[in-house]
Amino acid sequence: MRTIQFETIVNDNIISIPDKYRGKIRSGAKVKVLTVLPVENIDNPKTKAGALSVNDFTALQIDTRGFKFNREEANERR
Repeated sequence: MRTIQFETIVNDNIISIPDKYRGKIRSGAKVKVLTVLPVENIDNPKTKAGALSVNDFTALQIDTRGFKFNREEANERR
């Protein structure tokens, strides 16, 4: 796989390939888009059912001073 890098304008959701590369791309291509400006209105991954990301988790602090842990009670089957 060869990599070709260029900048272009997206017009009506169409990415134009510069003239100097048009004859060189003869089959399918893999496209990776890096935007110059922040992207607006991208689907939030949280809206997809069951989708989680690193940003969904926050630190939790619990004060355990004075708590007595009983291993037998924790492992007791009910």
